[in-house]
Amino acid sequence: LTPIFALSQGWIWTVTAIGLVTLFWASLNATKQSDLKGILAFSTVSQLGMVMSMLGIGAVSFHFQGSQSQFYAAAFIAAVFHLINHATFKCALFMVAGIIDHETGTRDVRKLGGLMTIMPISFTITVISALSMAGVPPFNGFLSKESFLEAMINVTQAPLFSLNTLGVLIPIIAILGIIFTFVYSV
Repeated sequence: LTPIFALSQGWIWTVTAIGLVTLFWASLNATKQSDLKGILAFSTVSQLGMVMSMLGIGAVSFHFQGSQSQFYAAAFIAAVFHLINHATFKCALFMVAGIIDHETGTRDVRKLGGLMTIMPISFTITVISALSMAGVPPFNGFLSKESFLEAMINVTQAPLFSLNTLGVLIPIIAILGIIFTFVYSV
């Protein structure tokens, strides 16, 4: 619906704000979970909030011509890239969570210590996937989260809206959501 409604400031603000609130809320709730699949479920909601906020920022590109338009259109590309990244690392994490549940009989993270020696392959896949979800270099999640943060910081300089007041909250909420994403990934 963005090509239809992107010329409305309300559309851009609504999609971006709902995406950022979803990112923050879900990532905060993921840190409170003790069930493996609960953490992964809230992290999925969080990552989709991130994608929605990138799509909202990408809608700013409809207001410009030339190089300025390409800069904000990069947020669309980052959203699609993160969606692909999310599919790869989250698929692996859900599969490993099922394996852990099957082999140990529990998904409670408080009871799952010492799995590195018992399940070394599952441990390795989990570490690689979780570091990608956390956005740690050189994993694929780092590149899309870097693009996300770049878009959130640079949109405050857009001459389209009066972003000098509430626009400062956009990168702050985005950074807090990324911090909580790192916490629940670890």
